[in-house]
Amino acid sequence: MAGNPALAALNTINATTSDGNQRYDSLQATARKRFGRGLEYQLAYTWSKGMSDSRGYYGEGGGQASAPAGTSTKCLQPQGGVGPELLRRETHLLVQRRLRTAVRARQGDGLELERASRQNRRQLAIQRRGQLRDGFPLTITALDRSGTQSNFPRADLIAYPDALGGVGPNATWFNTAAFRQPKAGTFGSEGTGVVRGPGLRNLDLSLQKIIPIRESKRLEFRAEAFNFTNTPIFNAPDVNVNSATFGQIQTAQGSAIFNWL
Repeated sequence: MAGNPALAALNTINATTSDGNQRYDSLQATARKRFGRGLEYQLAYTWSKGMSDSRGYYGEGGGQASAPAGTSTKCLQPQGGVGPELLRRETHLLVQRRLRTAVRARQGDGLELERASRQNRRQLAIQRRGQLRDGFPLTITALDRSGTQSNFPRADLIAYPDALGGVGPNATWFNTAAFRQPKAGTFGSEGTGVVRGPGLRNLDLSLQKIIPIRESKRLEFRAEAFNFTNTPIFNAPDVNVNSATFGQIQTAQGSAIFNWL
């Protein structure tokens, strides 16, 4: 290796291993009811629990606090007298409770749209899709003071991180006083996923109307509304314990979209 210019230019060499542990259990239930004249209702509910000692190689993303690939570390070392079994927390992809509903109503003796069109009948179809779910678990980050050049340093957990639900400037989503920057020479005592981000409330609607003109021609009208109630979908709060906006949610997505065809 001595004298090799390519190796001399390297600052660090990263190695990865698949040694994280995770367990997932769930209860899933689906109910469907078909009524007369084309009315159908469906409900799906999931209750789940997933525990892990690792954040995963790609960290957290989507509606959670983002992290670049390779920033995960497993809770291997005893940190401040706390063993790895006590640092195991909910896996970052876990949605503990999810409820989905769907309603479809069709006019015309319960016939399918295509069949009704062939029989030269007018057809009206209305669909409604709703979803309710919990937010994703989040891990509070800190600066590395351990002296080990940890890729994913965690904060100290010093109190129960109560959910406050605040949104916007000068309001926090959780109790930020429950966390602090670790002292020099120590790891953070916090496990993974100790707080949970915002959930999702969404309702989509669609309306379809088929009007036959001739045997081989028809007129179709369609209207769709995504996030019909215009409910904001909040992004994750700032999870950096040293940030000036720590614990605050400052961005959102999911404004209502209407399409007409």
